[in-house]
Amino acid sequence: MDTALVSIDDWLRRTDKPDIAKKAKRVGAYFDPRKFVDRPHLLAPGIAEKGSEFLLLEASEPPKSKVGEHIRWKDKLSALRKELGADISVVASEARLVATTVSSAITWHETLRAAGPWHFVICDEASQVIGPAALMVPAMGQQTIFAGDPCQLSPIVQSTGAGEKALLGKTAFDLFAHVPTTMLNEQSRMAVGICQAVSTTFYDGELKVCRKALADPEWKKQRSPFFVDGREIPRVCFDQVSEPATYSQSYGGFIRFQSAKLIETIIDNLAGSYVDPQDVLVLTPFRAQRTLIRNFLRRRHPEVSVSTVHRAQGSERTLVIFDPVDGTSGFLKGRDGERLINVAISRAKAHVIVPFVRDDLDNPSLGLLHKIASKSFQTAGKFARPFTFSSLAN
Repeated sequence: MDTALVSIDDWLRRTDKPDIAKKAKRVGAYFDPRKFVDRPHLLAPGIAEKGSEFLLLEASEPPKSKVGEHIRWKDKLSALRKELGADISVVASEARLVATTVSSAITWHETLRAAGPWHFVICDEASQVIGPAALMVPAMGQQTIFAGDPCQLSPIVQSTGAGEKALLGKTAFDLFAHVPTTMLNEQSRMAVGICQAVSTTFYDGELKVCRKALADPEWKKQRSPFFVDGREIPRVCFDQVSEPATYSQSYGGFIRFQSAKLIETIIDNLAGSYVDPQDVLVLTPFRAQRTLIRNFLRRRHPEVSVSTVHRAQGSERTLVIFDPVDGTSGFLKGRDGERLINVAISRAKAHVIVPFVRDDLDNPSLGLLHKIASKSFQTAGKFARPFTFSSLAN
């Protein structure tokens, strides 16, 4: 939401509409104060100053070893965070554009409706909005646009009841399937090779790299391939291990030790090739495996980000390592599993690396991606598996 509002503000500046920009407001306490340091007009009066105070306090975090001091700091930070929220009824009644999360919009539904009438309601990331909330959104304005990707993550539903899951799991794309729809089939994150693999696997070949990006030398430079020992890393690279997933009591979930070890080897090779750790993102669907991988990387590569896929939607990195752990699990099969794999692979700008065991390829999405990688990127010979070959050679 913060990024969207900043983009709107940039456009209003370019088109010389500063008066309209002053009527755009971010409401709700949980925004990123860093994004508004030089844009106080996008916040309610007095909130920008509190945001600066919050950032100063956040930067003064004491060592966690000083337990009492750290607890007091967290309490102060939490209290100050709550103060970042303004009176939504006052702000909304004076604004022409209000930016807030769906959760806040539903919480303050009556207040926001009373501040209207709103000509347009734009709901982004609509594939993750639960059904009841999706039904409430159009009641807030005269025309509603749901933007999002129904092929990516669906709403997180913790209830195990079939009825609850069926109701809460429906999205705007299910509930409003009868309304006019436009497919936006261009993207500018992924390099051509990754885009083609993702397009074939998840979008029936319809997804393309936008022409403006293809003509931009800087865009191409940012997606230049990485090299390890003089060998170019394939755009989509599958690297095989032999150990299947096992349940670990100590980690409280499914882990795969060999793929965690392979990821450590991959990061070692990349670091030896002077790849910036900030350019690498490690993703896995399982929290236990995330913890295991972090333990492997903690000593030599603590800067490398390791995350579950759900927490990574919206992010991107030059190189993404996706460890499925167990491609045959119910968690990764079916429509929800397909969406999760799509999100993981499509976070990459230049390279995707997937540790796998043979059984993982029984998953339709992983099997098709492997087939594409084998045909288009990983040709026969020692260059097909750059990291495994390198580790064996050492």
